[in-house]
Amino acid sequence: MKIYRTLSCRTSEERAQSGVQMLLLWLLGGVFAGTFLHMQWQSGDSVTDNCFLRLFGGLAVTEESRTLWDVFCGAALPVLLLLGGMLYAGCSAVGQPLAAAILFLRGIAVGLSGAACFAAYGLRHGLMLAGTMILPEAFLSGILLAYAAKDALKLSARSFGYLFHGNAEPEICTERKNIHLKWLGLAALTLAVAALHTALVWGFTTKLLGGG
Repeated sequence: MKIYRTLSCRTSEERAQSGVQMLLLWLLGGVFAGTFLHMQWQSGDSVTDNCFLRLFGGLAVTEESRTLWDVFCGAALPVLLLLGGMLYAGCSAVGQPLAAAILFLRGIAVGLSGAACFAAYGLRHGLMLAGTMILPEAFLSGILLAYAAKDALKLSARSFGYLFHGNAEPEICTERKNIHLKWLGLAALTLAVAALHTALVWGFTTKLLGGG
């Protein structure tokens, strides 16, 4: 019995890790889609581009003067809202498409911001700017959103089974409490990631943009 539990635990951990990896690939697909969309919108009106970045948390790098508080809020608030969307998706029996869409749209926003950075500053300075002020925040927040999406998909699937197939699972209520606690933990990590992003902007913006 002890061996069975150990193997079961390891199998569950491997499945969870595999699930996160697949979700990160899904997020990466959104990044490629965002890059392609920027190429399509580049010759047209940029209103859609800007609205999308604001809604889904793209990290556009500009020369406009912004306070560090603006930078922090611009990095933290969109991700917190997306985490809230993941929480809602997890508590809904039909929330799986919403969780997947949120993750993909976040990837599109990151792709748009990266493409805009290269278009504005060229390859050399674009690489430096993206490597310091887009990639770290996008990568870390992407991991947080992927873990949130994994929990949301799992809980939503169980709720769907309970609602439509009647296979009641007593741990659903417990997991709904756990997902709220996990959301608080992910929210705290999001604030830490936003603080790191703000520090990078504070330390490198003037030097990098000044060198362009």
